Amino acid sequence: MEGTLLAGRYRLEQKIGEGGLASVFRAWDTVLERPVAVKILRAELAQDAHVVARFKREAHAAAKLNHPHIVQIYDTGQDEAQGLFYLVMEYLPEPDLKRIINDYAPLPGRKVIEVAIQCCRALAYAHRQGLVHRDVKPHNILFTDEGVAKLSDFGIAAAVGETGTIAPGLIMGSAAYISPEQAQGKPVGPQSDLYSLGCVMFEALTGRPPFIGESAAQVAAMHVHERAPSPRSFNSSVTPAEEFVLMKALAREPGRRYRSAEEMLADLTKLAAGEELDRTGVIRRAEERTMPLQVAPSPTTQAPPPMPEPVRSVSAVRPVPESRDGSLVWGTVLAILVAIVALVATAWLVKVAFYPANTPKMVQVPALKGHSEADARVELAEAGLKMGTVTYRQDPTSPKGTILSQNPPEGQTVPAGTAVDVVVNQGVELAPVPELEGLSLSDAARMLSQTGHVLGKVTQVFSDTVPQ
Repeated sequence: MEGTLLAGRYRLEQKIGEGGLASVFRAWDTVLERPVAVKILRAELAQDAHVVARFKREAHAAAKLNHPHIVQIYDTGQDEAQGLFYLVMEYLPEPDLKRIINDYAPLPGRKVIEVAIQCCRALAYAHRQGLVHRDVKPHNILFTDEGVAKLSDFGIAAAVGETGTIAPGLIMGSAAYISPEQAQGKPVGPQSDLYSLGCVMFEALTGRPPFIGESAAQVAAMHVHERAPSPRSFNSSVTPAEEFVLMKALAREPGRRYRSAEEMLADLTKLAAGEELDRTGVIRRAEERTMPLQVAPSPTTQAPPPMPEPVRSVSAVRPVPESRDGSLVWGTVLAILVAIVALVATAWLVKVAFYPANTPKMVQVPALKGHSEADARVELAEAGLKMGTVTYRQDPTSPKGTILSQNPPEGQTVPAGTAVDVVVNQGVELAPVPELEGLSLSDAARMLSQTGHVLGKVTQVFSDTVPQ
């Protein structure tokens, strides 16, 4: 698409990014004569009225955000001639945080905190406007020439309380940074963004995200069922205070996280200033880092002598006589065994109650009919399922390569990891019908076979002009 003039104004120069929903191009605004970034909705999604309506609604909502740490949206619309839906935004040529992490991680704690503070300010502003980003990740943290961080890609932002789906069965968000509630398709809130920001900080400080798995579905399940590991186990330079902030942001239960971006921002600001965090005691103020001097008591107020510890008389302790049959010994052994059994039972109950990783997670089968096989694989992975047997059938009423049916059907609740079988339209090969008039029946059948057709119903009629 390079060289295309979009909406008669934006000349696309080079593709600079691509995601699940859209492609991003560096472009030139021929009216205001300045570089811009243009995000274009993928062609296959542009045919889905539900996705298009949501893209338009959220693009207009994002365009209303005006904050120094949010990438500015300039324009949005549709190129009628080409049928493309687009979003025009501020162009920032500097590398995004993901590239910086790949090249330089682990990053210094003070720089990570500085970037997190700026992202928290952006999120606090967006949350006050009723928008949740839902895709906070290093790729979406850009920088100006002066090093100011700006949060981008509010293109899948949702109103507070909406679920993390943009279409039935399709959960949005990147698996490495997705919150547990978003991975389960539950309603999202500001704390979902704070969890994702915690994942970003974790990766910046350690060089890896909190969870790593063989597939996106496995990683999403780890967010739901497992506790985030200690960042200090990967980077000993991470301070206890930095770890406290990370682990609080990465709590699986939203109620255990920061209640708002402002609350997380307050702790990050204290970290940057070297102040003590509430309820942690892991950072001392500067004036408390020196050993206090012992002040001698004044002559007029003499300190009372220390009270001696009371000494128990040995004779005061009366030994318990051991029974002749050893019942006391056996009673003690029995009590110890009962205590051990009680401890084991308690530990098992705690594991079942708080660590249900072994219990199968139930997920809903997404709707795959009408989708391409490639898109279906992505949707199944994001839903925690996998592609099963793929069979092919010709259907002239549906586009080639699209799914005709699935098993289990859409909407059914199944254990995570279940294989979903699909039938894909192989398409109908078209071939011109040969001229058969004047040929004998046998020659006509042979001609049809050679051109990929078969002889159909044969009807015999009388004629005075055509040979028998």
